[in-house]
Amino acid sequence: VAVLFSSMLGFAQNTLSMNDVTLAPGESAQVSVNLTNATPYTAFQFDMTLPEGITVEGATLNTARATNHILKTGTVNGKYRVLAYSYNAETNEGNTPLTGTEGAIVNLTLKAGASVAEGAKIVIDAGSADQDGGQVFVEADGTTNYEMAEVAAAVTVSDGVPVTITNGVTTLVSDKDLDFSNAAVKAYIATGYDMSTGDIWLTRVKDVPANTPILVMGTKSSTPYLIPFGTSRIYYPENFLKGNATTAAPVDHSGKYLNMGLKKGEFTGMASSVTECAAGKCYLQIPTPIASATGDALAFTMGKNGTKSYTGKYDLDFTDVEGLKAYTVTGYDKDGTVWLTRVMKVSTQTPLLLMGTANKEYSVPSTAQQSCYINMLRGDANNSMSVSKTEGEWTNLVMKSGEYVGASAELAAGSSYLPIPTSFITASTRGEGAKGLNLVEAEVISIKAIIGGDDDATGISRIASEAGNDTWYNLKGQRIDTPTRKGLYIKNGKKVVVK
Repeated sequence: VAVLFSSMLGFAQNTLSMNDVTLAPGESAQVSVNLTNATPYTAFQFDMTLPEGITVEGATLNTARATNHILKTGTVNGKYRVLAYSYNAETNEGNTPLTGTEGAIVNLTLKAGASVAEGAKIVIDAGSADQDGGQVFVEADGTTNYEMAEVAAAVTVSDGVPVTITNGVTTLVSDKDLDFSNAAVKAYIATGYDMSTGDIWLTRVKDVPANTPILVMGTKSSTPYLIPFGTSRIYYPENFLKGNATTAAPVDHSGKYLNMGLKKGEFTGMASSVTECAAGKCYLQIPTPIASATGDALAFTMGKNGTKSYTGKYDLDFTDVEGLKAYTVTGYDKDGTVWLTRVMKVSTQTPLLLMGTANKEYSVPSTAQQSCYINMLRGDANNSMSVSKTEGEWTNLVMKSGEYVGASAELAAGSSYLPIPTSFITASTRGEGAKGLNLVEAEVISIKAIIGGDDDATGISRIASEAGNDTWYNLKGQRIDTPTRKGLYIKNGKKVVVK
């Protein structure tokens, strides 16, 4: 009786379990099958029933527990079977027990299809000596345990991508359109770089098309942020962040670029031994050298509509020019929004949109710059341009009476125009020719691509204007209403100590 009771107690202490899993449509995730065992098992088998829309992409043994085992998988009677046994071909020996008494024995990579039924579960059949299947665990002497109970794991279908934030910032390239409009974190593309100071200019984006490399900033959290899927309607030109959602991205060390990777919240130079960036991540790639030329100041009178398209021969500094703003274009929305990124210092041959007071005279100094920008605007400082209304897949917009309109035009040297994908112009909202576009200033910040200084813990160096408003930021780059504690903060691009 004592022997029988001991045997029953041993079985009672042997249990199989499985983690619940959350997947996004078309995405993969890993689920672990765990074994807690008082009995030293050398082989095992179990059958799984998968819900419709879920497939197994791969299976691996946990080598920390299965040190000398062979794994076999396949479909038997419509169920997914996992079989593992111990055998060493070199020594012709087998029956090595599993190591330890708890933890994962098999890790499965699952993939969700376009749709998975609500309340779906993955079920591992209970063991039974009377059926071909279920759970079977074998000891070294051949003793077999068929007594384990059915195991079920819940499948939750996510409607977004989980993002883990470390050091206040992470990089991301998703193969799905994402919507950051109401997310607890912010997304940015890299749209500018100042070679002389190391400032990286970031433009905030809320509607992010698939395969767009971005920086995501927020509060460090052990729980991932869930970013909802979206249906992108925005066009962004390639930004200075480079990466690929599904494959590793090569890093070009030919000398044509300055390559920087994100490490502990800061961008630092990448060693030549780093030849690729992992899938789903991105790095910063800046073209070098950057052209520079100085000359006479830009002197002009703004027209009656307060706007001017411009491409300059010389480097310019708009920082202290009161009442005049210079913009590049970093995005276009199908609803007719043109996203403008304000720039202060520009190098020669940078196409711009200037906005100021109608009929006012301005003088912009020419000072040496080493800055480059991602920009949808096109222009030529030295030559006139013959612009057609359409060119291939593009519609060209020119500035007339303070508005961008689709039209053919002869533009004088020093002008600029805006090409956008024709597919993004919708007749229902803008009409043919894309009249009545909305010019909207995007939110911009900057981070430092160096190590050291007061802010070396986060890499945040200074914050640029956010649509012209007075704003406070902490040293993690997070916007706050007003400081509530003592410390160092950023207000309007300047460090402020709150006592």
